Amino acid sequence: MPKFILISHRKDLDGISSAALGVRYAAKHMVSPFYLALKDYSDEMQIIEDRILGIENCEVLISDLATDQKFIDSIFSRLSIIKSNKNKVTWMDHHPTKDFIKEKLASIIDVLDLRPSDTTGSQIVYDRIYAKNGIKDEHAEMLARLGRDSDLMELKYDITPKLVSLIDYYNYIDSDTILYPNLVQLTLSLAFPKVEAEEDRLLEEHHLKQIEFYESLKLSEKDKVLGNVERVKVGSYTFAIFSYPNLISGTQISNYVLEANDVDASIGFNEKGTGSVRRNNDNISCRSIAAMLGGGGHEFAAGFNLGFEIKSDEDAKRARATIKEALKKVYGS
Repeated sequence: MPKFILISHRKDLDGISSAALGVRYAAKHMVSPFYLALKDYSDEMQIIEDRILGIENCEVLISDLATDQKFIDSIFSRLSIIKSNKNKVTWMDHHPTKDFIKEKLASIIDVLDLRPSDTTGSQIVYDRIYAKNGIKDEHAEMLARLGRDSDLMELKYDITPKLVSLIDYYNYIDSDTILYPNLVQLTLSLAFPKVEAEEDRLLEEHHLKQIEFYESLKLSEKDKVLGNVERVKVGSYTFAIFSYPNLISGTQISNYVLEANDVDASIGFNEKGTGSVRRNNDNISCRSIAAMLGGGGHEFAAGFNLGFEIKSDEDAKRARATIKEALKKVYGS
C-alpha cells in the first residue's frame, strides 16, 4: 500500500515539476511507496480518484491544481471521505480562489497552502516538503526553478521551452489513455535523471528527437490557426478569437496568436471545448473572462471549459458566440 498519494497538474511544466518533486521526496528522502496521479481540471471530481477513496494512513499531497473550480463541491465530499480514513491531506497552489472555498477546504484538510500568483506550484511544493523539513537537495531546487521559469514566462533556461514542448506532445499522445504513461515516465525521469542538478542534461537523445518531430507536426497547423483568427471589438478592447487543434497546447498557440495580431487579448478553444485566455494588455483580466466561460486561473493567463465538444461547424459557431457574449458581459459598454 502506498504511503504517499501524489496528485498534480499534468498540463504544464510547473505541474509536472511539482509532481517530480513529490516523487523525489517520497522515493529518495522518505524511502516510501507512492501512487502518482496526473490530473487536469477537465477530470472534474476524478481529480480525487475513486480508487483512492478507500486508502488509510497515507499522506496525500495535491499540487498546482486550482481550488476555484466548477466541481469543487464534489471534491469537498471526496476529501472528507479521505480524511475520515485517517489520512493527512495537504493542498498547495498559487491560483486565486474564493474565500468560501478557502474556508471550506481549511475545515476539511490538514494543510492548505495557497499563495499569490507571483509564485508557482513547484516553488510551494519545494518550500513545504523540502525547505521546511531541512532537506538540502540541489536537484529539487533546480526542478522548482524550472517550474517557475515556465509558469511565469521568465525563460531564463534554454531547457525550459524544450520541456514545455515535450509535455505538450505527451499530453497530446496520452489524451486517450487513463494513466498518462508518457507523462508519468517523464515525471519519473525528471525526478531521477541520469545526471542530476544540470538543466541541459535533463533530456536524453530520444526526448530531443520527439521534440523535433512534434515541432514539425505543429508547423502547418499553426499556419491554419493564424489564418482563421477573428478580431472582435468589445468596449475599448480588441480580442482575437480562434479555434485550434488538440495537437497544440492552448498556452503555446495563444502566444503565437498574440505575437501575430495587434490585440489586447486572445481567446482560443479546441475540439474538446476547452480553451485558453491570454493577454497583451495588463488592463485585461484573463481570469474574469475565463470565469464567464466556466473556468478560472490567473489575471495574466486562464483556462475554461465550454461544456460541449466542437464536432461541427455549428458547434464552432456556438463556441464563438458564447465567447463573444462572455466578453460583452465583462467588457461591453
